Amino acid sequence: MSEILKQAIEKLNAAPPALQEELARVVMDYPVDDSEIYQLTPEEQAVCDQADADIAVGNFATDKEMSALFDEFKQ
Repeated sequence: MSEILKQAIEKLNAAPPALQEELARVVMDYPVDDSEIYQLTPEEQAVCDQADADIAVGNFATDKEMSALFDEFKQ
């Protein structure tokens, strides 16, 4: 066990039980090796690749477009 992990556990021992429970669940859900990491589908990877290409050339949504998008979610 690493020193920083030991320090984190010591700190959490002083936390209220509800916080200990919540943080323990976060840690338990964290992947410990590559087999547990979500793998993108080819379609999802294509969307990410297109987003990277758009960013590379400075193609971003305007403030007006972003405001309209946020307004949709507020409803």
